[in-house]
Amino acid sequence: MPEKSEEQTALEKYLEFIRKLDLDQLKYELSSELGPLSGEVLGELDKEIIPPRIKVRISEDGMEAYINVVYPGKPSSLSLNLLREQLKANGVIKGYLEENLERIIDGKVYDQDVLAARGKLPESGKDGYITVLVNRGEDPEDYIDARGRVDFKRMRLKNVVQRGEVIAERTPAVAGINGYLVNGKELHSKAVNEAEFRLNPDVGLAPDNQLKLLALKDGVFFPDFTIRDINIIEGNISYATGNVRYEKSLIIRGDVKSGFSVECGENVDIYRCVEDATVTAGGDVIVKEGFLGTGKGVIKGKNVTVGHIKQQKAEAVEDIVVGGEVMYGELLAGGIIKVMGIKGIVIGGSLIAGKGIEVANAGNTQNVKTLLCAGYNNEIIVQDRKLEELDNYVHKVFNSVQIFRAAGSMEKLSLKTRGILQRLMKTKEALNEEITLLKTQRENEITAIVEREKPTIKVTGTVFPGVTIQIGNLKIYVTKEIRNKIFICHKGRIVEVAASSLSRGKK
Repeated sequence: MPEKSEEQTALEKYLEFIRKLDLDQLKYELSSELGPLSGEVLGELDKEIIPPRIKVRISEDGMEAYINVVYPGKPSSLSLNLLREQLKANGVIKGYLEENLERIIDGKVYDQDVLAARGKLPESGKDGYITVLVNRGEDPEDYIDARGRVDFKRMRLKNVVQRGEVIAERTPAVAGINGYLVNGKELHSKAVNEAEFRLNPDVGLAPDNQLKLLALKDGVFFPDFTIRDINIIEGNISYATGNVRYEKSLIIRGDVKSGFSVECGENVDIYRCVEDATVTAGGDVIVKEGFLGTGKGVIKGKNVTVGHIKQQKAEAVEDIVVGGEVMYGELLAGGIIKVMGIKGIVIGGSLIAGKGIEVANAGNTQNVKTLLCAGYNNEIIVQDRKLEELDNYVHKVFNSVQIFRAAGSMEKLSLKTRGILQRLMKTKEALNEEITLLKTQRENEITAIVEREKPTIKVTGTVFPGVTIQIGNLKIYVTKEIRNKIFICHKGRIVEVAASSLSRGKK
């Protein structure tokens, strides 16, 4: 095929130019540039009526429509109605942006896309929900008065309700608002769900307000909206009642006297004191006054709250809160231990907690030995006791071997006696292996607790000499008074920081 000459190539370009030439647009541009002279230049063409050229484009998602006035017409006949008609003719019937359309007319915005209509996304509604109003556990700090004194007498067990009490409210669902595309197609909002009360013989709707749920009996409220009975004992646990064992919740409006026991499957609320007695609960224990005795009393529960403690033991799976002094007590908690208020002093004994300790003062001017230990738990204490037991066995084996050595030459011993010695040596070896294994497990567990819980010991008042501060395996022995400090583990050692610079959030 012969090659095209330069003249042929140029001609083809000119022809392409002519094919694409828009005469109406050319007239418009000349009129715009020449102004009053356009009539002289264009002659009779000026008198020709040229309709506007308008393009409409809809976005792929149908949420936006654009209008482009390529040429306003001659004489110009643009109007808002004309623009609306063009949009409608192209399937755009909702969401007109009138301000943008007016801008095209007033500002003579030509030959460019202008957003002319916008759809609307559907607005989500809100599902209905139930708000439970039952006391889920009171904050002990609410019972500290302006003078720093703590009074737990008004505290009650969590989830305890009385007949006629409003225990829950229902908030109805709020329907969403439908949206639309610019072509008018409706976009439906997501359906919402209504919340419904779980009605049963224990609860019922309020007669004057169907959005409120009432307790129909006294008792303990549970998440399934049932109310279980509470056993109420008017008076003391003593010879008049004997030991008490109850699978549900219990209220004792008196003391628990020395030598008696209370075993409760759920929560127990003791209005007065516990002496040298045993109180065990599957739930929480509240002792509104004191826990006093000669060291023979034990309280165990999920959470334990006591007015004050003297020479007694308290254990909690989670937290222990004391509203006054702890004198020579032994407290063990998997969570935190708080000794609150102006009387929140700890003298003697030990406080051991997994997550942290907070007290007002620790020790006294008599340098009484007192232990504050965080980053420990019951499992580690069990391991410590086991290690102590094994050490005692090792010591006994060692003494036995020494007796054999004192007896003289092995050749003088009978076969039976030699057999005993060999068994002693093997026992010693096995015990040492078990001790090594337990120590490794213990170290790993303590390290994990400290890294996970980052336990702290906070003393808002004074730490006196004689107090031991322990976090995990780290210890410091206080030899001079320290005031208003938080003790933390940092880079393998215990350091002090000002109590105001670091605070432990409420649980």
